[in-house]
Amino acid sequence: IRLLPHHQDTGAFFVALFRKIDKTLDSSLSIQEETSQKRSAEENVFNEVRANFKRARYHRENPFIFFEEKDIKRFWQDISEFFGVDSSFPADQLMTRIASDSGRNIYFVSDSLKEIVTLNQDLY
Repeated sequence: IRLLPHHQDTGAFFVALFRKIDKTLDSSLSIQEETSQKRSAEENVFNEVRANFKRARYHRENPFIFFEEKDIKRFWQDISEFFGVDSSFPADQLMTRIASDSGRNIYFVSDSLKEIVTLNQDLY
């Protein structure tokens, strides 16, 4: 079952039901336990170095920002005419991650989400 939290289709919740249809084999579990105990200290050191390397490559995404009124007036008229969007559309609920004009993705959010993002902008 797929339950969409909103109509943007940028994320969703997935629900699954698992049923046990056969008994598990205990022998395979004991073999896995034995092999995991035989791991050498060198492997553990290698895994720690690898984990630190992954953490160093972490890339922080730009925070979401809402368009200012002057920006909305500048680009929204062209977009609404091209796509035939009704004039009652709440353009103040449009947001982006990039402040410049190049390569812009525009997101539409609900009033409540806009309020949450606006109140938490100082956390970024």
